[in-house]
Parts: sequence; structure tokens; C-alpha cells
Amino acid sequence: MANVPGLDAWIATDGGAAFVWGATDCCLFVADWVAARSGRDPAAAWRGSYRSLRQAHRLLKRRGGIVAAVSLEMDRLGFERTSDPLPGDVAIVTVPSGFRSGRIHYSDVAAIRVGRLWAVKGHRGMAGGDFPVRVAWALNLEDDPHDAR
Repeated sequence: MANVPGLDAWIATDGGAAFVWGATDCCLFVADWVAARSGRDPAAAWRGSYRSLRQAHRLLKRRGGIVAAVSLEMDRLGFERTSDPLPGDVAIVTVPSGFRSGRIHYSDVAAIRVGRLWAVKGHRGMAGGDFPVRVAWALNLEDDPHDAR
């Protein structure tokens, strides 16, 4: 599946919205994509419960970290894990997140597969790369009712 209808527009529109914790952050950017395409919201359990980086970290820490928290919700909603993600599928990937004390630091963030790369949303906007995948889920978009093929 080379092209997912609506994916480019999603990246441009929702990805282009200002980064706001608890509204349009990296996780909710991806959760909103999942909800729009499937009708199932993996972020329903924590929507509206944080408004800052500190609150987001606290929430995720209580749930075992981003990988555990997102895995719990995606698995609970019935999304299948995949080792061969297609465009439109989602994942938790590891990205460089800063340079401190002479070392590169990394963070795990939510991402959407676009072509052979992962699209991620950060404070400075969208980025894409061939980031290492921690865990990925198939959205099975070939069965998507929004697909106009």
C-alpha cells in the first residue's frame, strides 16, 4: 500500500498545528489519527488529564512509561502488533531529543508510518526519519471505510 488516502493531509494539517501538551502533542497527534481512521481512541483514558511536560511524564510514569501505556491501550482496542509496518500504521519510535553534557539524548515518541519513514511531532514541528521502532501496530487501512479506492 504505497499511498494512504488522507495521510498527506493529516500530516500537513494536524502535524502543522502548534504543539500543545494535552491537545496536539506527539501522542495525541498519533492517537487522533488512529481514532479518525478506526473510530477507536487509544488516548481516551488520559485525554484532558495533563497540560504540561511534567504532567505528561508523571502520567506516563504511573502507567509504566510511554511504551507500556500506549501498548496497553492499543492492545486493549484490538490493534495487531506488526514487525512490517505499512504507511498509515503507528508506532513508538526512539528519536534524538537533545544534546546535553556532550551527549545525544533520546526519547520514545509516537509516530505514523509515511512511506519508508516515520513522521513524529515535536515542539518545533514535524520531523521524519528512519527511527528505531520499539513497537508498531497495524491499522489495517486496506479495510478502511475512508479509503476511496
